Amino acid sequence: MDYCKICGEPIWASDGKHRCPPKWEIWDDDNRGDEYAIVFAHDAEAAGAKYAEESDADDRVLLCDGEEQEVKIREAGDEEWRTFFLTGEVTSLYHALEKKNV
Repeated sequence: MDYCKICGEPIWASDGKHRCPPKWEIWDDDNRGDEYAIVFAHDAEAAGAKYAEESDADDRVLLCDGEEQEVKIREAGDEEWRTFFLTGEVTSLYHALEKKNV
């Protein structure tokens, strides 16, 4: 599978055409210093969730351990920031695999 070099999303179309989701800027006082993060997502909530997943994977915060993180999010080019609280949860995933007779 090919991935977009701009947004990182998979290119699903068989003709290779792809349209990146909107670009969002995320301001995080705790982890970014004087820079904002860039995330591609379809809306502000999805951008926050994507940033939370990336932040938690980097061991900068422990959202899945009950921590809460406040960030500001805006669509790239907008003036107004919106405030969001990021949280996470650990969920279990179960499978059943058939045992083959040998």
